[in-house]
Amino acid sequence: MNLSGRACYNGKVGKYPFFALPLSLVLAVSGPAGAQLGLSAITGQVVTQREGRPLAGVTVVCSGPALQGDRTEFTDAYGRYRITEIPPGDHYVARYYFNDVVVERPGIHLAQGTTLSVPVRMPLERAATVHVIRERAPTLDTASPASGIEISQEVLQNSAWRGRTFESAISLAPGAVDVAPRQVRGGEVGVSFAGASGNENSILIDGLETASPSTGVLATQLHQNFIREIRVLTGGYQAEYGRATGGVVSVLTRSGGNQFHGSLFGSTAPLQLAPLPVARLGEALATQAGQANQWDAGFELGGPILRDRLWFYVGYVPTTTTTRIRRVVRTLTADLGRPRFASGPGGQGTLGAQIDPGYRCPSYLSDPIFCEAPSALALRTSEVGSATQELSEQSHLHNWIGKLQLRVAKDHELTLGYIGTLEQRDGYSTYRDDLSAAHFAQEQQVHDLTLSYLGKLLSRKLELETRYGFHYQGLSQAPDAADRQQVHYRASPNDPYSLSDFEGGGPCQRQRVSVLDPKTGVLEPLRFNPCPVTDYLRGGFGEYVPQQVLERHVLQTSATAFVQGLGSHAVKLGFDFEGLSSDNTRQISGTDFDPRDPFSGRLAYDTDATGTGLRINRGYGLLQMHNPFGDTGVPCETPGRYCYSSFRAVTRTYHFAAYLRDSWSVGPVPGLVINVGLRWE
Repeated sequence: MNLSGRACYNGKVGKYPFFALPLSLVLAVSGPAGAQLGLSAITGQVVTQREGRPLAGVTVVCSGPALQGDRTEFTDAYGRYRITEIPPGDHYVARYYFNDVVVERPGIHLAQGTTLSVPVRMPLERAATVHVIRERAPTLDTASPASGIEISQEVLQNSAWRGRTFESAISLAPGAVDVAPRQVRGGEVGVSFAGASGNENSILIDGLETASPSTGVLATQLHQNFIREIRVLTGGYQAEYGRATGGVVSVLTRSGGNQFHGSLFGSTAPLQLAPLPVARLGEALATQAGQANQWDAGFELGGPILRDRLWFYVGYVPTTTTTRIRRVVRTLTADLGRPRFASGPGGQGTLGAQIDPGYRCPSYLSDPIFCEAPSALALRTSEVGSATQELSEQSHLHNWIGKLQLRVAKDHELTLGYIGTLEQRDGYSTYRDDLSAAHFAQEQQVHDLTLSYLGKLLSRKLELETRYGFHYQGLSQAPDAADRQQVHYRASPNDPYSLSDFEGGGPCQRQRVSVLDPKTGVLEPLRFNPCPVTDYLRGGFGEYVPQQVLERHVLQTSATAFVQGLGSHAVKLGFDFEGLSSDNTRQISGTDFDPRDPFSGRLAYDTDATGTGLRINRGYGLLQMHNPFGDTGVPCETPGRYCYSSFRAVTRTYHFAAYLRDSWSVGPVPGLVINVGLRWE
């Protein structure tokens, strides 16, 4: 049972309506027994080999390449032990010491956020050598009901993914749908889990939420070679996770170690099969956009500064992506035998055009009636090779990472991490004859900083975890035609424009043909339009973002107490604060407004449905008394409001959450773990 709710406060700091905030109750038979977010745990019971009697006072030591020093615990009166705050990784070894007997369990793999049960039957006879358990260590997390998938470093580096960041890899999770954007990067839509939209997901990197504060979709483009492991939770996650109704994507970056390690790497995607053209049915313009090539080359290096005390990890990689675009001009073919006065495919504006015999209604439509409207516009077209335009867009992504891990003292650790990305894109807002008016340069940078503390007190019966995180996004666009007005021409399919109205003559010139009138049997004259278009942009760039700054500050803290009573309890109390800010400036291209000539104005205009009237299409409507721009603006269609060519909005949002959870390993019933939790947001 998972009843959840959330509330937030927007605006300045003031009085908060705490009484209106809902509570979230989580009750599950199982859960992450004592494992912190992103970290793992090992539990189990040690019994005697012959009688199966619980063995108290056994020293359990866990060691591995991802640990600074060892983790040590003792079995209780039930022979049970619990070792927590273990970084995920491979090649862990658990050793059990009792008197002079030593048992070793090698080859333990820990996925992040999981709790493995590793039981041991211990011989009591003294031996000259260590007893080594050769059977394969368990890998199934029997203490968690969460559904999802673990994506290891091996899978990331040895599989072919779209792009070099981790976005396409998370689509492996059950119930995931990846809607790829035109540009192979982050994503405008995001990956959907179990029907939830992309901005309902939580994207955590080393515990920090890195989704865009503006759109909620993936923002930090972390390179695959810097990732140790990805865990995607699509359901059943517990009270520690909040602010998500879709999936939770938890990414853990690579770290240093007691031995130096590193690599030089590179990859290339030299070609992509030609995609199908995208166009309005029966219209003159179509585009084909596909990745021409992509390559990257980088390095990563980690190791000790002080063995078992201070580790470092650094890496850098640039990625270049080139996208090829074909702008295709298509013409209709006149069919002189078609009835002049029939309602026919395409309406009156395309009468006399041949029907496309190859068009088929999509098979996924439940009823053919839904295909009647598009079928009416499915006309035969032919490409005009001489009018085809070839152009390219480029994106340069620079990705770097740095991490320091300090073991302050036994059971006390600090981690400082930093991830940075800089993306520079050179592209077009739309494809038309005057490409210089649609060309723009865009720069986006993202910075993520985390500082976390992990510690144990009171003979390791109390665990503390505190994390501060800072997420920064900066975006700026610079169109080449920032001083030119944009006008959007629209027309009805029954009376479309001709492409020759905007781009000159050639094969798109309207033609005089004769079509048979079925009523009189006489050939009637018709001005045939071989290149119909119902949507066309002219002039400048239109709306763009000269500057946008988004920030997120996160403070998370939790305390977990381990107590005994009819088994063992892991009582966890946590607090979570998130502060978001957005400084967003938007501008519309054009020069100073001249009331005598609306086409010289700084607002964007469009035509009405008939293609004749001119009206404001882009403008920021405000009451004149609230004008912050120093100009008079233009009267909008809404009475009392004026439209301005630029707008700046600064907003702030604050989120608070607290939770209390008890993970109870029931003593008399081995293997039964009950989680009871309460979350407030």
